[in-house]
Amino acid sequence: MLSFALDIENKLRKDKRIIGIRKSGVSVSEGEVYYLNHLNNFYHLKFSTSSSSVLAIGQGKKDRQYTWGADVKRSFSFLEPQKIVKEAQENLNYLLDAEEIETQTINIVFSEEMVEELITSLGVAFLGKNILRGKSLFKDSLGEKIASEKLSLLDSPIEKEGLSSTPYDGEGVKTFKKFVIEKGVLKNFILDLYTANKLNMKTTGNCARGAASTGPSFGLNPPNFQKSRWAKL
Repeated sequence: MLSFALDIENKLRKDKRIIGIRKSGVSVSEGEVYYLNHLNNFYHLKFSTSSSSVLAIGQGKKDRQYTWGADVKRSFSFLEPQKIVKEAQENLNYLLDAEEIETQTINIVFSEEMVEELITSLGVAFLGKNILRGKSLFKDSLGEKIASEKLSLLDSPIEKEGLSSTPYDGEGVKTFKKFVIEKGVLKNFILDLYTANKLNMKTTGNCARGAASTGPSFGLNPPNFQKSRWAKL
């Protein structure tokens, strides 16, 4: 792992704008989950998570800026050092010698990461508890169009290398793929057993549990956008 971190550092130093590396590291963690309920349903799951990141300083013509790059995977062997370096270089492009622009109306292109953040911020509006409390702007929109037909949002907790992938949720319900939004139409809320029963629906297998002393929670897995790379939303 030390050689992996050094490889990232050496690759990034080839960029002449880089004047210092503050941090280059790797982290690997492993865990196990045991589940047993009063119906004698039992499952056991082992998992691992690996991550790597770099923090560097770049020098431009007018200023200095911090830049960073990172990658997170289930398996260490799937980490991509070149991806981390490229992300750090691209972030430096955005930050170094930046200038203000006049207020104007223009077309812009968001990065995939930014689109993900924008949509994820709306994720709480799909949660069953907020539907029950009447706190979601989509509480009466199931089956209706809420976005561009070019946008589909897939909740998939069964991807082989998915960071939140699991065969069963925190209540022992088998997980499955489902569209939250399909071609702009709201197809599903995100439910656990309690909210599903209250709404007279079926659970979507999205319950999660942490420590034994904490209650169950639920939410959307890292979003998977089914859209063309440059779709105009």
